[in-house]
Amino acid sequence: MAASPLRHMRLWPLDFRAYLLEAEYESPVTSVRLSGGGLGIITGCEDGIMGLLDVVSRKYTTLLRSHCGAITSLTVHHERPECCTTSADGSVRIWDISSHQQLYEFDGAAGPGRVPSCAAYSPSSYQLAVGTDGGLLRVFDVATTALLQEHQQHHPRQHSGSICQLVYTHDGSYLLSCGADGTVTVYDVKQDYVPVQTLPARPASHKASSGRGSSQCACIAASTVNQLVAVSQWAAASSSSSSDAAAARVTVVLFDGRTLEKVRCIETSAQNGFTRLKFSCDGLDLWALTTQTSQPHPAVYGSTASKHLAAANSADASAKRCTCDTANGCWCSPSSVLMRFSVLDGALLQVLPAPHGPSGLVTSFDLPEVAPSSPQLLVTGGTDHLVKVWAVPDRQQLVLQQQQQQQQLLGAAELGEA
Repeated sequence: MAASPLRHMRLWPLDFRAYLLEAEYESPVTSVRLSGGGLGIITGCEDGIMGLLDVVSRKYTTLLRSHCGAITSLTVHHERPECCTTSADGSVRIWDISSHQQLYEFDGAAGPGRVPSCAAYSPSSYQLAVGTDGGLLRVFDVATTALLQEHQQHHPRQHSGSICQLVYTHDGSYLLSCGADGTVTVYDVKQDYVPVQTLPARPASHKASSGRGSSQCACIAASTVNQLVAVSQWAAASSSSSSDAAAARVTVVLFDGRTLEKVRCIETSAQNGFTRLKFSCDGLDLWALTTQTSQPHPAVYGSTASKHLAAANSADASAKRCTCDTANGCWCSPSSVLMRFSVLDGALLQVLPAPHGPSGLVTSFDLPEVAPSSPQLLVTGGTDHLVKVWAVPDRQQLVLQQQQQQQQLLGAAELGEA
């Protein structure tokens, strides 16, 4: 057997007078092996496909498909048992969750700035929106793999950098794209995805970051229960404040997904920006992921959470250099913090500091849908190579835990006075 980078594989007799079999593949063949008995040829290709070619029947069977680069995003369809992955290899693939087989593949356009960075399923039709690291938006019809729409950077409402996140509103009327340039672009789906509005996520004086996934990048979320859309926005710096920390404070603005009118503004104590927002399954809570550089307290709840987070941010602002000397990790390095807000009044209900320890950052989290009688779960994935599942307390449990913490603080204060 002989394989070449020209996508051909040939089977030769030992005298090499004339080849017995020739096969052409979609990408260069990187490895070939004969199966037991010599009647099957197993090939591995540069595009991540491994297949078996039957020498007698000339039938080819795909055994395995995979990405050849890092997976940049993953999204699950809201009804169908399938998920979509985008990769640095330039491809977008859709997989059957039950059989683990690839259903569709969309090849990204060649060239810089066209690597897919995120994707989102439409809730109203079988369409897939894909964003790239160069600000290009493409919309596909999944069933036919046809390209329906493509929006370039030169549009005045388009992003000048990478598209970090794509979210459809609950009824599928609008598509929101979040860019590393600090803007959120709104597309009207019914008008062939025409950009109709831009929502600024930071004041003009705030320096934008070009890195995808940076805390400087805005983030968005849409509720699957009601019509609310959440957008993180950088608060303008106070004229009387000269500190950079004050300029970096972030608010979360809730919009009506049907009219795009502002409904509520949630003031937060986060100073490093949010990297991900997610509504709870019932639409009553909003979870937000951020980072801080200070030793965290244990999980705190209710009004106690606001006080502990404010104290942590104060320590963060005053820290100049690391003085830690511990075998358990340095708490002066950035650690992740998950915050839980009430959608009804914007109150901070819960703070989960350092879910993956002092040396592990949370890269993503999700709130999977569960039965109404089952407890809510929180799933986190981190740089420590771990996936953790947390039990989320309900509102009644939050009240009890808050009362217990207040009693503990009161007892500690009385002991200190004594």
